Amino acid sequence: MKKLLIILAFIISAPCLAVSSPEVSAYGKLLTDNIGIVKVEMANLKTKNEYGLHNVLVKVTGLPAFQHGIDGQVKLYQAVPAGGGFNLQYEKNGKLRNLMSSRQLWGSWESMEIFLDGSNYNVYVAPNRSKEVNTLHLASAYANPVKTQKWTYSVNPYGLALSSLPAGLEVEIAYFKKKNKNNLYDVLMKITGEAAYNAGIDGKVMRYHVNHSGSGYAFSYKKDGAERNRMITRSDSWLNGKSYELYFGNKTFKLYPNKNSSTVRPLHLLSEHKKQ
Repeated sequence: MKKLLIILAFIISAPCLAVSSPEVSAYGKLLTDNIGIVKVEMANLKTKNEYGLHNVLVKVTGLPAFQHGIDGQVKLYQAVPAGGGFNLQYEKNGKLRNLMSSRQLWGSWESMEIFLDGSNYNVYVAPNRSKEVNTLHLASAYANPVKTQKWTYSVNPYGLALSSLPAGLEVEIAYFKKKNKNNLYDVLMKITGEAAYNAGIDGKVMRYHVNHSGSGYAFSYKKDGAERNRMITRSDSWLNGKSYELYFGNKTFKLYPNKNSSTVRPLHLLSEHKKQ
């Protein structure tokens, strides 16, 4: 009994031992999409797997990564040959799934497709920024993950910024965390510019319902008991729309994602909406 108590006392008092980090290449890769809502950091393991490829540590951050439930987490993915390129796979519910895919040869690829929350995004290697990737930090974070504080707010911490062409309208968008009955995310939108001013909503934060519309998606609001579209995208991936059409009266404005999405503050939009 005394011996058992001594052993238990040692276990309780002993510090948690860190798990050894996997050996990784000294050089990593950083990939981003064209509008800056997806960021991927990658580090290859030193040893080759059964396919003669290197398994990869991957850290994905950004709006769709948060919706996918992996934002900021470092996970290990198996590299497997596929077609003329390769896939990075993981197991979920007993099935192998692709996180990323490339149809370029291993060792010479410059772009990949990443699948997040039902949508796909094209991401490209940023050679000038890849030196920002600290592969040893990725290995350490994978071996000894830190439990992060749960995000308790009702909106995604990342937003999206759109600009009209020709210039004149700016749109900031915050996405709600929970999906609506259409399995999509409703949004808060703040529109600024002359057309928004003339419509009486310049700078106001309003909630819009997102629903399927033709081959794309519509962002609608209710007026006089009827559902009206404020904005649509014809993209088959509503979050990854290449362009949007915004409606004020009988006027249509073309909007495109810009690279200022990192400046959108969803919590500020949420706070403004609650005050209105």
